[in-house]
Amino acid sequence: MKKALVLQFAKQPKLGHVKTRMQPVLSPEQSVKLHVKLIRHTWQQIQSLQSDQVDVRVALDSEDIHPAVDDLFTNTDRQTQLQQGSDLGERMRRAVEKGLKDYQSVLIVGSDCPAITTQSINEAMLALEYADHVFIPAEDGGYVLIGAGKVFPAIFSDMPWGTGEVMSVTRKRLDLANEKAIFLDSLWDIDRPEDYHRLIEKDEAFTV
Repeated sequence: MKKALVLQFAKQPKLGHVKTRMQPVLSPEQSVKLHVKLIRHTWQQIQSLQSDQVDVRVALDSEDIHPAVDDLFTNTDRQTQLQQGSDLGERMRRAVEKGLKDYQSVLIVGSDCPAITTQSINEAMLALEYADHVFIPAEDGGYVLIGAGKVFPAIFSDMPWGTGEVMSVTRKRLDLANEKAIFLDSLWDIDRPEDYHRLIEKDEAFTV
């Protein structure tokens, strides 16, 4: 059994489907371009983790592969799978359940965090040698990475997804069940117009 599966969760970059909270600061077309740049950045951090003991894939929310996603896999096999479930929690839970059949641990990384690095993902992978759960919290109250060596359903169901309460509710449920978890340093992600302004101040390459 291999050590880990690292999954990048990503929405297909469809017009009107991604980064809608960026409007009207960005047009729908610019929102798609930003989403694609963030997907590419995350994939660049993840793909270098591929090894004899670690597999990496992009988990997409729909089957039709967008050309921008296809471009990620130039000169490599397409490493994709389909998210399955009615909401984010179920999709993550099912991905963890499926992955743990073949891997010692599963790490799910979102596609909205320009601060994510190969090193931070490696740190999360290492943390799973000491705990069953690991998180990289987001500054806005969610999280940008979740890793697991076992399935704990309570942190995937009836969660206030899309709010600033996700991480605090997750911590409470883990504590109540005496589940051992490690929380790494918080990172920031891109959900609101002010996040975009912060991003391009730090890195003009993300300008759309």
